[in-house]
Amino acid sequence: ISAHFHWRKSVPHPVTEYGMSNQDIVEKFRWRFLDELGYTHAHGWPIYERQGSQKIMYYMVHATDHDEAPNLMSRAYKTATRRAEPPEQFKLEFDQFLEGHSRTIEAGSPSD
Repeated sequence: ISAHFHWRKSVPHPVTEYGMSNQDIVEKFRWRFLDELGYTHAHGWPIYERQGSQKIMYYMVHATDHDEAPNLMSRAYKTATRRAEPPEQFKLEFDQFLEGHSRTIEAGSPSD
């Protein structure tokens, strides 16, 4: 192997070699998490160059089996990207969380 060998040059780039868009690549990864690894939920989140930028640097794929995790990830992503959430929306989602949580506690408590 040449001293000038660089592994990145030897690996075909999906965008240039196969004509795939970044979104196509994210979808392939997302489906691999679902189909090959058996996760219940998988979603790609764009990570931008900086706050306010429209330039996507990469995608983070969040995969989980927990049914509430996609909602929690959505909330965390919105918070991290500074998308303001109206207080009414927070209260609605928090009340729904508490309601579901109290049912779980009630169902698990011993009967008197």
